[in-house]
Amino acid sequence: MTRQILAVWFILLPGAASGQVMNARITSGQIAIRNVCIMPVETRWTKTGWISKETHPKEGDAWSTTLQPLIGESLATAGGKDVSQTIAPAILEHDENLRQTVFQLQQKLDSVVKLMGWHTFDIKRGRFSLGDSVARLPCAAQADAILFLRASVNAPLVKRFSQSTLAMVFVDAKTGELLAYVKLNKMADLKKPRESYMDSLVDRFRTVQEGH
Repeated sequence: MTRQILAVWFILLPGAASGQVMNARITSGQIAIRNVCIMPVETRWTKTGWISKETHPKEGDAWSTTLQPLIGESLATAGGKDVSQTIAPAILEHDENLRQTVFQLQQKLDSVVKLMGWHTFDIKRGRFSLGDSVARLPCAAQADAILFLRASVNAPLVKRFSQSTLAMVFVDAKTGELLAYVKLNKMADLKKPRESYMDSLVDRFRTVQEGH
């Protein structure tokens, strides 16, 4: 994924410190999201010095690894169920076909997000979809939704707390329709991810589950 495409994820809901947009099928109670297949987190990590900003892929990968179990734990605390065991990193490492399927879906969603641009609120009308190719994931049969995640961390060289953003897109596990977009902005202590994120993540999951 290019830095330009990943950056698009974090300008959605412009001006909002945190927020969400939900499909009318959720807010009307037509569907409920309880069982979720959580896709691998992808992170853009930058370090900001006095006069420069550099991207650090290794730190980004490490942060993704840190966040992944916290996402599942937060979902469970909110009353949901993580059904993504069939696409766990240990399985993806040894299954080339599945790894390609995950990669292609990640790319497809990035393309949809790029197309969506500033029109995030059209998610309410069900305008955007990945199509039923999401059903190729082995976890889709047990899931209400597939959850795609993008994280961005801006880590200053001399400060303990960093500006971080987590973008979450829930997609119907059968049809691929975008059901919810959630953005969470925080000044986070990267050495204490649980304390920095847990309560906010649980709150966001409950908001999507309740539809308001």
